[in-house]
Amino acid sequence: MSDSSAEEDSREFTGGSALADWARKRLAEISTDREAGSVDLEERLERLRAMYFLSVEEIEWADRAKDSLRAIREDIPVGTDHEVTFKAYQGALQVVRAKHARLPWNKVKHLNRGGEALDSLVLSEPANLEVRYLRLASYMFLPFFLSRGESVASDLETLIEELPGNPGAFSPPVYRAVVEFVLENGELDDADRDRLRGALETETPVITYTIERINSDG
Repeated sequence: MSDSSAEEDSREFTGGSALADWARKRLAEISTDREAGSVDLEERLERLRAMYFLSVEEIEWADRAKDSLRAIREDIPVGTDHEVTFKAYQGALQVVRAKHARLPWNKVKHLNRGGEALDSLVLSEPANLEVRYLRLASYMFLPFFLSRGESVASDLETLIEELPGNPGAFSPPVYRAVVEFVLENGELDDADRDRLRGALETETPVITYTIERINSDG
């Protein structure tokens, strides 16, 4: 895929730079808090989220996120929601590495590692909408022969059903990203479409996001 084609795909799936701008802003805010000595575990995980969104387009952010994962690993309480979030982004970042890998076997290696982690989390935490979305964004545009279609259908079904009543499952910009992505890519009847659109009526302008096709060049 050429650089210009990749940029066009990025614009199509990310809705421009709005979510990346949010991620950079959050990183700046958290850095300011860190200088003041007030960064807690939730903010460190939010920093990881922001790095993940930026890493979709820039591999350097995936490297920084890997360092962040390593730094906070020992501080994650076992058996908590924080541990689920940590593992979900750890898996999703492996899939991002598959996107950026040039060699086919490296793409497959990273995809399998990340996919196994996300699949395991969905089995243990089927109602966790953030986990569902990360797996959906990771699998949605994979080639059919990788056999992720059943997982995509399951995640879409769960998100269609649960998103309207759970805006607090994500920070507001990410919530909009998830809802808008489902609206654009899910097979929806009129009632479901209206429910999802209604969930956005009181929110800020639409932002969309997903991972560029995993089998692209580069």
